[in-house]
Amino acid sequence: MSTDMVLTEMIRRRRLESAKIAEEAKWKRQSQVEKQVALFLKQHHFEDVNDPKSSCCGLRVTYPLQQAARSKDWRMVLLLLRCGADPEKRDLFGRTISAGTDMHGGLPKA
Repeated sequence: MSTDMVLTEMIRRRRLESAKIAEEAKWKRQSQVEKQVALFLKQHHFEDVNDPKSSCCGLRVTYPLQQAARSKDWRMVLLLLRCGADPEKRDLFGRTISAGTDMHGGLPKA
């Protein structure tokens, strides 16, 4: 085997190894995100990222994304969106998350 072929094979293996490490890190991060979202949902008595929660009298309906925005928990807002939360879900008054964040100080500046 020539030196060029050996080097090419070494580079190929290194790239495969790097790709495998990156993929494992991605899955680990995804798992951590899912755990954080699950904890948030449990703490706030939601079943799923898009399931509404009604108040005890049923007069108020809210979604996890709206709850996180009301609490100004911008990191959780992003995590919920990453996990498939629908930003177009409307509360009892027909407001989406963007309307709710306008009322509560707006979205954070980038």
